[in-house]
Amino acid sequence: MTITAYTDLRSPYTFVAKAEVYRWEEDFGVAVDWWPYTTPLEEAFGPAEGRDERQLRKIRYSYMNVRRLGAAQGLTIRGTKRIFDPTPAHVGLLQARDDGVFRAFHDLAFERVFRRELDPDDPAHIRAALAEAGGDVDAWSRRLRNGAAELEAIDRRAEAQGVFGVPSFILDGELFWGADTLAQIRQRFAERSV
Repeated sequence: MTITAYTDLRSPYTFVAKAEVYRWEEDFGVAVDWWPYTTPLEEAFGPAEGRDERQLRKIRYSYMNVRRLGAAQGLTIRGTKRIFDPTPAHVGLLQARDDGVFRAFHDLAFERVFRRELDPDDPAHIRAALAEAGGDVDAWSRRLRNGAAELEAIDRRAEAQGVFGVPSFILDGELFWGADTLAQIRQRFAERSV
């Protein structure tokens, strides 16, 4: 059984959700097909400069809520100071996927992004994290040249499946979005394994 999962290294909700997704692999033998998705943050939360009070309340609440969820896992979640272009990091995810070190890079990058120790748009940061995870940094460097086009094609494919944000999951052609759907997906897997 396979489920497609979309992640964005700027998403604190995906940072919190990934532990449960990993448990699906362990508990049900599910294969998780992870892909990066570049969430259109300005569409969801307004432009970095000039947000109105409602947009700011939405962002403040989101971080307050996700910190509660993360605290249960012992995660540190500090809000980012700006909107990052995640192209270097998301190309890093693709390279880590190809190199068989996706989980190591995914975990390392997420942890450091939300401790404000890794900028997803800083190639030097990504190079170091990918090397630490065991990825091929030379292949990543070459891939980065056309990385934006590769990521855009993945985003379009995801959007054709209904994806608009992360975490998103596609199970049997059905879209599940958000950390609150994790229990629903777990229930589906549990019913199938009976």
